[in-house]
Amino acid sequence: MSRWFKGGTDTGKRADGKSRGGSKPAPKVKAKALTPLDRSIQEIKHLAKVGESDPERLAMLLSRLLGQEREKQRHEKETFDRVVWDIVNKDKNNPDGGTAEGPAVSSPSES
Repeated sequence: MSRWFKGGTDTGKRADGKSRGGSKPAPKVKAKALTPLDRSIQEIKHLAKVGESDPERLAMLLSRLLGQEREKQRHEKETFDRVVWDIVNKDKNNPDGGTAEGPAVSSPSES
């Protein structure tokens, strides 16, 4: 309640509006963004702490990470195989040099 009145002592300011205390608060320093290497190091340290406190949880985390990595590699391989398959089939379906959308364009002199 005293904060609404100028004479209150809970506000941290004097009655004339100036602050009490002689020092300014220290400015907050923002942490720099971690580099990929630093991020990996922090992740490994965290996993080591998890392993010390709960080995079963660490095993679950590692198996999930491994499964995600395998799924990612499988997806990338499927994408690569599909691109190669499309290129090979495009050449087989159009030996005369036409595109997959339609026949090759002939020059007017051939008609």
